[in-house]
Amino acid sequence: ATFDTTGTYISSFIVEINKTTGDIINLAELVEFPYFVGGSSSFDQNTGTLMLVGIDTSNMLKMIAFNSSDNTYVSGFVPGNVSEIVCDNSEFVQNNYILTGVKAETAISFDVYPNPATELLTIDYPTTEKLNIQLISSDGKRVLSQDFASGERLVMNVADLLPGLYLVKLLTGGKTATQKIVLR
Repeated sequence: ATFDTTGTYISSFIVEINKTTGDIINLAELVEFPYFVGGSSSFDQNTGTLMLVGIDTSNMLKMIAFNSSDNTYVSGFVPGNVSEIVCDNSEFVQNNYILTGVKAETAISFDVYPNPATELLTIDYPTTEKLNIQLISSDGKRVLSQDFASGERLVMNVADLLPGLYLVKLLTGGKTATQKIVLR
């Protein structure tokens, strides 16, 4: 919005901000709308129309439909107490974007033994990647965490842990897998 030197409202604008330079480009002047309803705007990608609710100089709510292809707008009555404008752009997305592929999730599997365990826990997981193995107690607390530079056969000392049900959580390369074990 712009105001004169006495603080009197002059005009509002629909603007575009250049993402590269940060320059503000005035697309349309909305002289008759000093106020706008926050959170009321929506952009329809099918038609290129920005829709928003403005409050005109007579304090009336009006729907504004701004055409982004020719920078013109129309305004009119807002039905009922409109508090949100929703555009379903799913048709636009289906017609303009294509799915090029879905990356298959690589499952992590590892062996843990003996189960139940008393002193030493062995984890077989052949990898050349760094990995972290955690023991999580039945109340959700991490009671043991150990990093390994790579894996094949990893051994963890669990002799000092209380008997009970635990989760062995293996984390490597952004992937996670868990298995249940019992400590006696």
